[in-house]
Amino acid sequence: MLKVIKCPLVVEWNLYECFYICLHSNKFMKKQPLHAPVLLVLGLIMFSMYSCLKDRAPIPAPKPSLCDTMNVIFSKHIEADILWTYCAITSGCHAAGASYEMYDYNTLKPFAENGKLRDRVLDKKDMPTSGPLPDSLLQRLDCWLKNGYPNN
Repeated sequence: MLKVIKCPLVVEWNLYECFYICLHSNKFMKKQPLHAPVLLVLGLIMFSMYSCLKDRAPIPAPKPSLCDTMNVIFSKHIEADILWTYCAITSGCHAAGASYEMYDYNTLKPFAENGKLRDRVLDKKDMPTSGPLPDSLLQRLDCWLKNGYPNN
């Protein structure tokens, strides 16, 4: 019958060093021969521990989304490029006095908050009435809405 041998010399957990010291030290072996099956089991344990501890490939950082790299400014990208050009001034549909005024931040914000702006311009794409906005403007509007429609 084989006795279980403890390895008190190892301060830090390192299975390979523990087995090496225990297998090669007469002090701990007490002059008992190890049989081939025991050596095989110990070798398999060491191999499995080593293979589990190998450095793994680092997990790649997530790619930044388009909104992370696109700095959307309301006064430049939303108000000037979209509202004035497609909604209020050029078309006149949402100018001051219209049934649905959308010509500045204060008049646009309620439609951003209740989801109608996203629904009509980005989802249904039935606004503006002249046809959908160009993709670059749709992306800017989407990012502005996703970022909480800041007044910047």
